[in-house]
Amino acid sequence: MVFSVLLFYKNQVKKISKKNNFDYEVIEDNGNENIFIVNNSSSNGLLKLKKKGRSIIDRFNCHIRFKNELMVYEGIQDKKFQHFDIPDLIKTDRKSFLLLEQLPKKRPNFSNQQKIIKALIEFQYKAVDQNFSLANIFLQPVFRCYLIGFKLFFKKKINPTTFKSLVSVIFNLSLSHKKLDANYMHGDFHIGNLMQLKNDQLIIYDFENLVKVRKWIYIDIVRLARSKKEPFSISKKFIQQYSSSLKKNFSHIANNINEKLQLRFAIIYVALDALQKPSLNEMHDSTKIFLESTLLNSDKFDQWYDTIFEENDQLFE
Repeated sequence: MVFSVLLFYKNQVKKISKKNNFDYEVIEDNGNENIFIVNNSSSNGLLKLKKKGRSIIDRFNCHIRFKNELMVYEGIQDKKFQHFDIPDLIKTDRKSFLLLEQLPKKRPNFSNQQKIIKALIEFQYKAVDQNFSLANIFLQPVFRCYLIGFKLFFKKKINPTTFKSLVSVIFNLSLSHKKLDANYMHGDFHIGNLMQLKNDQLIIYDFENLVKVRKWIYIDIVRLARSKKEPFSISKKFIQQYSSSLKKNFSHIANNINEKLQLRFAIIYVALDALQKPSLNEMHDSTKIFLESTLLNSDKFDQWYDTIFEENDQLFE
């Protein structure tokens, strides 16, 4: 008999359900083998199990991602926020956790950009008080760029020259930008990880990639502002609104930011992430060309930046 990961997880769900005394009528697979929707007579819940990695590195990564997410749910439960909320954590045994899904829900409308941006900034600077583990520090954006770049090089998706340029550019960008107050990067901030309730309350979820950072705060907004239609067509309005809101609420942080460096690093980060995802294969060639020809070439990046964010149209104005 061939071992089935999905069957293994389903058996675990049944055991956890029985152990924690909650009833269910249906267990539905939602596309992720370790995440299940549990239905009972009164509510819907989302049950997530710690994923079993297939290699030592994969297991280590799964452990950190699970721990990150659970830490956020445990750390924010009793806090009140003005611009967003998170799903309620019902139960956990540290190997799984059950969330109460807030229904009815819908995807937020991109036309309400200010609401989303205010929620992001409040999350980045007011959400979590937890101390992060040494393992989380190793997943800081700069190290992750190196790691993804090496993986792409090893898999022959980028050539040695590109990898060498990547290491040099990331190193120089990291040295040239000042440290900021500690803040939190969601790491996967896109419309699919947001929901809006009937009362227009915005819900943020999926905190697997959360990291604590002291420099690179534009990654979340670049990921949100990036167009799905073209590799890196970025909503200038989104970036400007984020910058303006940041200056209004955290001027001491905004005054230390070089927006050109922030955007260059954030776009490199998101581009590398896109290159390693099979689901984005249709963007692979154009993304790779953009990375090599523009992002890793200072003169070409300056030209691109001045075209998108004109010299006389500073972000913080």
